Amino acid sequence: MTTTNSSNNTVTAEHPDYRKYKFVWEEMRHHLAGSRMIKSKGTKYLPMLGDEHNEEDKRDYEKYKRRAIYLEATKRTHQALMGTLLRKPIQITGITDEQRELFKQVTLDGYSLQAMVRRIISEMLATSRCGVLVERSKPGEGQRTYFVKYTAEEIINWRYERIEDQYKLTMVVLKETYVREHDRFGYNEDIRFRVLELVDGVYTQSVFEGAVNTKNELVYNLTEEVVPLNVGEPLDYIPFVFFTPQGNDPTVQEPVLSAIAEINTSHYMTSADLEHGRHFTGLPTAWVAGFDTDQVLKVGSQVAWVSSNANARAGFLEFTGGGLGSLERALAEKQEQMAAMGSRMMRSQRKQVESAEVARLGQSAETSTLTDIAFAGSESLTTLLTYWLKWQGTETPEVQAEFNNDFMDVHLDSATLTALLSAWMSGAISYETLFFNMQQGELIPDGTDVDTERDRIESAGPPIDNMAPTGDVNGDTSTTA
Repeated sequence: MTTTNSSNNTVTAEHPDYRKYKFVWEEMRHHLAGSRMIKSKGTKYLPMLGDEHNEEDKRDYEKYKRRAIYLEATKRTHQALMGTLLRKPIQITGITDEQRELFKQVTLDGYSLQAMVRRIISEMLATSRCGVLVERSKPGEGQRTYFVKYTAEEIINWRYERIEDQYKLTMVVLKETYVREHDRFGYNEDIRFRVLELVDGVYTQSVFEGAVNTKNELVYNLTEEVVPLNVGEPLDYIPFVFFTPQGNDPTVQEPVLSAIAEINTSHYMTSADLEHGRHFTGLPTAWVAGFDTDQVLKVGSQVAWVSSNANARAGFLEFTGGGLGSLERALAEKQEQMAAMGSRMMRSQRKQVESAEVARLGQSAETSTLTDIAFAGSESLTTLLTYWLKWQGTETPEVQAEFNNDFMDVHLDSATLTALLSAWMSGAISYETLFFNMQQGELIPDGTDVDTERDRIESAGPPIDNMAPTGDVNGDTSTTA
């Protein structure tokens, strides 16, 4: 079966940036999958030492590859950065309690909004790109609005155009995998393309599914075309939002972890060379001179090598020199490079003691990329929720979403807290300043403002110590006239 480039198949056309980066995304997926995936790709990440067509060299290569150690630095960094970004949940304001209740399930496969955001962050760190479509259930299936997430590999084409002095998304082509048919225990998957576009200013969806023509060529034909309606009216925009480190922007850029992945590959190859060298040089090799060549010589504590030749000699060859030492240093250097690029969990323990302030500044320098992702994600999610609220019938939504951008785990120590309370009680600082510092020190829950905290204090009544009966230390509560 061949794929044709006829007019029915132009839906498969890929954006130039997509063609440029899809192989980069593929490599990032391999690194994030870990050691087993990397090794399964063979010479893609670890070149052969010999002839790839020679069977003996092929067998030697498999041993060479098995001895190598792939350090999952890219995967660990991805997990660490995700944990940092998700240290606190996203904050959403400007919605009702009823609307917030709907966030418990925002996708057809049952994901909550927080869970979907977790998947979005994972994609932003993996490929620096994903997208989410606001979709509406078909008539007869209930009036339900939900989100559909697409990875970088599934967004194959897009177009922005200037319309009435406004730069608008006018087309997106999405590649979908769906179950074509299934039986009791199995199923067959197929590929289709969903086209979102503005046709004469009206949002339209078209679906193209594959079929084999009379020439045994796979072509994609239009099988469905709909105009989604919101409260009976068509939309004049495409409710699709990009999540990139630049916000709702389709521009493709290098994945944030690609530099670490590149060094990770080099580290893997150096590890293979080091383990290969250790294998052949780690054990001493016996050598003899002046012995009968037909004699079988065995090594062991209960055997002896005997020769009638007075000049016979025997010994062991042992590896000396710094060849392997240079490989060991190269491994350490590459590991430090990866650590400096973001993988703090892999960094070697510092030999010198550093102040808390120096450590904090060092951590701040490493979180600039995360800050960009947090602010960009907040912008995109706010746009997405605005679209979602409009589909709920809210005319002027004022929703605001905010990703966590507090990446440092900072707590007030007892001495600092005592000093703050003393300054407040003496009138040196205001309650608002005290509240701010306590909130920064994570002693007050996120989302709590000054007035709310005052109300909570008043409703709780006086402190327990103030409610105790008066009297002496022995518990005498009597009073005198």
